[in-house]
Amino acid sequence: MADPLPEKWMKGIAITTTILAVVASIASSRSAFFIAKAQLLTALEGSKWSYYQAKSIKQNLAETQQKAFEVDLLGATTPEQKELLTKNLQEYQADSARYDQEKNDIRKDAEDTGKENALVVRRGSQFSLAVVFSQIGIMLSSVGALLKRKEMWMVGLAIGAISLIFIANGFLLLFKGERIMRLNTFFTVTLLLALSGSGCATTINKGSQRNLPMPVEETVNHTKDVMNDYGFDIQQIDPEDTTTHLKGEHVDGQKVTVDITPISKETSHIEIRVTNQQPRTSAKTILDDIAVRYE
Repeated sequence: MADPLPEKWMKGIAITTTILAVVASIASSRSAFFIAKAQLLTALEGSKWSYYQAKSIKQNLAETQQKAFEVDLLGATTPEQKELLTKNLQEYQADSARYDQEKNDIRKDAEDTGKENALVVRRGSQFSLAVVFSQIGIMLSSVGALLKRKEMWMVGLAIGAISLIFIANGFLLLFKGERIMRLNTFFTVTLLLALSGSGCATTINKGSQRNLPMPVEETVNHTKDVMNDYGFDIQQIDPEDTTTHLKGEHVDGQKVTVDITPISKETSHIEIRVTNQQPRTSAKTILDDIAVRYE
């Protein structure tokens, strides 16, 4: 059985992880909304430019016909021909001017749609990044709770707080996406390097448990002696059930957690877990030494 966290730790991790989960949920929903909207605006922008091209083709045809009537007008010999050609020429000139005005309106509308689409994409990217950073914060907080490392939890909170910056920027667009991305990437890398350098990135040496043919009291005493011999500062936690919990910390930061549970009056079960920044005293070594002392 694992060593329980202090009450403040339990509340703090539960509350902050819940907050980060809510942040991730909000950011995810907004990101999905803006992604879908960006797809619709992209299709709408494309259709407007297609409409613009269609108007351009009609304008070109009208201008071509206009030039043909101008040539025919030069060769007209009767007043009736001139009147008819002049009327047709004026109609095509009006059509050409109308197409030109419609093209300008369509182009402006398409450009406005493109600008709106770029803004939507920018907002969506901010919410997507908020999801990423909030999930990293949740992961680090959870691992910090598992490994009993407050530093890892605090780093998870700091990285999770970055997601709040992205959410705020997604709603308000206070900063340019590239600038804030570079800044937050810098802070994240710095925090992760600090996390690694401070020894928070620990590993667990697993698989060290067995039954011992001696009572719990004797097992506890032998375990304390062995932990003292290996230089661990020992702390015993009052059991909430029949299991006795011991934990120790070495000056180099290595930690050991021991759970001793009675099986019967003459036998007990012991489980040892060791966290280490680098391989030192393994859980199996400690357990073997305890068993040897019984023999």
